[in-house]
Amino acid sequence: ALGCEWLKCLALLGAATDGGVVHVTDMDQIERSNLNRQFLFRPSDLGAPKSTAAAAKCAQLNPAFRAVAHEAAVGAPGSPFDDAFWGGLDGVINALDNVAARLHVDRMCVLHRKPLLESGTAGTKANTQVVLPGLTASYGASTDPPDDDIPVCTVKAFPYVLEHCVQWARDLFEAQFVQAPRRVNA
Repeated sequence: ALGCEWLKCLALLGAATDGGVVHVTDMDQIERSNLNRQFLFRPSDLGAPKSTAAAAKCAQLNPAFRAVAHEAAVGAPGSPFDDAFWGGLDGVINALDNVAARLHVDRMCVLHRKPLLESGTAGTKANTQVVLPGLTASYGASTDPPDDDIPVCTVKAFPYVLEHCVQWARDLFEAQFVQAPRRVNA
């Protein structure tokens, strides 16, 4: 959800319109559960790559906006994000929900001395941090306490991972057999 908002804001602010370019990457395809929180996407986008659809929607918002869509994992072997890629950037905005990827981007920005606006989500929690290599602490310099909760956004309308199915069932039970009687008896 953060990535769509950052991309939309960049397009509306006129970034990457005068010779610049924004690189956006996401390996996922648009699912129905994305439509209520990622406002660039519409039902007609279901199944499309998120990065491609988001870049196209932002070009509709601002035809001068230039974005290159990637469908590659950040930090994966063989990805297009090599030293030449990082060296060619002016700055980085993260919007990741994967801690390993966030740490990788943080390391690359520190190594290549690129400013980073680090942001990410885990369920209903979100954070942002400005990282200026050599001036501020990096994202990897501190660690969040482990979170035992399952992120709300991963418990979809059709959960398929065992832990998500159990959480979905617990939430449903709570709603029907605890909260509903409380409201009736209140």
